[in-house]
Amino acid sequence: LNCTNCAAGTRDDDENPAAPCVDCRGGSYSHPGATECIGCEAGTYATLGASSCDLCNAGQYSEEEATACINCDVGQFAAAGSTECTDCSIGQYDNDLSSATPCLPCAIGTYSGSASTECIECLEGQYDHDSDAGTACQLCPRGRYDLRYNSDPFDEPLARTSCTMCAKGKSLDAEGSTTELDCRTCDINTFAEEGF
Repeated sequence: LNCTNCAAGTRDDDENPAAPCVDCRGGSYSHPGATECIGCEAGTYATLGASSCDLCNAGQYSEEEATACINCDVGQFAAAGSTECTDCSIGQYDNDLSSATPCLPCAIGTYSGSASTECIECLEGQYDHDSDAGTACQLCPRGRYDLRYNSDPFDEPLARTSCTMCAKGKSLDAEGSTTELDCRTCDINTFAEEGF
């Protein structure tokens, strides 16, 4: 009695009204009555015979005409509908090993490279000279040493953001010292300012 449009997700590929409609291939879709299927945009995907393209989930990405989304690696991030994965920036880290959640900034006194899953604490004898987790820690300069703990040994250790100066009358010629004991008392008839 009447002719029926090809259903969404199919197409009339031969212009023969007696032949059945054909499913759209994966990575494409169609509306009812279509003679061609439309390729999915990057950031989306479609399976065989789809009537629309679906967004990739957070933590995934796709290129054009994808049949499935690709998971990002740990240390990376992708919002829903992404066309690529983005590495966690220097100074940030992937705290939960999930590329579906944004990267978090590292605390001062720590450092991280690109695509990191952890923040690395400044080592003994080093300090975070600029309070920027995106730059590597530096050795304590001459005349200074790494005093990381408060006077009470049971206190939480402080972030390594500075080095302690040797007292007046003492000197320290090496970099990266980890103890006040490295500060040498000046010889007789010599003098040193604080932090020399």
